[in-house]
Amino acid sequence: FHRVAINSSPVNNGNTSISVDIRNDYQNQTNGFTTAGAASNPYGITNNGSDFWLTDYNAGVDATIYHFNSAGTNVGDGFDVLAIGSGTPRDIATNASGRKPTDFWILDAGDDFVYHTNYSGSNITDGFSTSAAGASEPYGITSNGSEFWITDDDDDFVYNS
Repeated sequence: FHRVAINSSPVNNGNTSISVDIRNDYQNQTNGFTTAGAASNPYGITNNGSDFWLTDYNAGVDATIYHFNSAGTNVGDGFDVLAIGSGTPRDIATNASGRKPTDFWILDAGDDFVYHTNYSGSNITDGFSTSAAGASEPYGITSNGSEFWITDDDDDFVYNS
């Protein structure tokens, strides 16, 4: 998607009139990929610079992390997060940038918790409650490798944890 802004002003001759035309002509770019056949309800996404991991859930049926390569192919090494207690995975963050990730942090909107897993989806026990940090309706998560930021839909605030 993109946004176009046109700024046309006369040469500086004492006349300071400026005309700005901003058009919201968002256009779908064709360099994405479909999640059909794999993630039917994708919510969150993270990447390592080349591959993508998506959260997907159908309430009470399926809660999965899918791994897609840069061509949009389902790599097939994703994992089910119901087994670790995450029934509504809303978003995901990773510690990888330009390399294979070793860890994922999965934000669960149902129990206000961030689950920490290794690459294969095994639970690492240092997850944390988002409500303890103040986020009662967590929606998104990101990390710089040492800290987390969590958006909250209830109070329109970004919490640092």
